[in-house]
Amino acid sequence: MVSLRDKHSIVKKQLAHRELTWPGCEPQLWHRKGHKGYATIPKTMPLVVQIMDNLSGKGKPVSPTYLSL
Repeated sequence: MVSLRDKHSIVKKQLAHRELTWPGCEPQLWHRKGHKGYATIPKTMPLVVQIMDNLSGKGKPVSPTYLSL
């Protein structure tokens, strides 16, 4: 597990690299917590919904209903 100190140093390195690659891009970035209507989902969600669809009865997809809720 990554310690809190290591996590902060990783974030600092990522931000420094982003600033080197795209200087001054901060005002143009989308901040998901500052805007309504968007949610953060896990990267594994596509795999989970495929499993749900495969396990559903009669071959009917359940993932659209699950994601809309």
